Amino acid sequence: MAEGMSTAYARYLALIYHKQYIELQKKKEAEEKEARMGKLRPSIRNLLKGNPSIFHYTTFETADQLFSQHPIWQQARIESERRELFQEYLTELQSREQVGLSPFHLKIALTMLSGSSS
Repeated sequence: MAEGMSTAYARYLALIYHKQYIELQKKKEAEEKEARMGKLRPSIRNLLKGNPSIFHYTTFETADQLFSQHPIWQQARIESERRELFQEYLTELQSREQVGLSPFHLKIALTMLSGSSS
């Protein structure tokens, strides 16, 4: 009977350690992902911001085709991460446009202001 108890206890401990290992792996993967995303975020954002073909309604598939050969876009090797960074930019773009601060309107406003001060 004692032998059976120790086997059951050993299995229980193995299960506990396995769960802890899985949790640590998930945490490590999340930290690695955030580190990758943190490095890529400014570059991808500038790439998207600097392209006049990107609008708040642009789809990821369109952007993926447009930038498929661009080295910065290729740095984001995991498609889901590229998609997430793209969606972050679109959300930012939509927010700015709702407030009326689209880059197009901002440029017009600045041009008008600089023209009126001369």
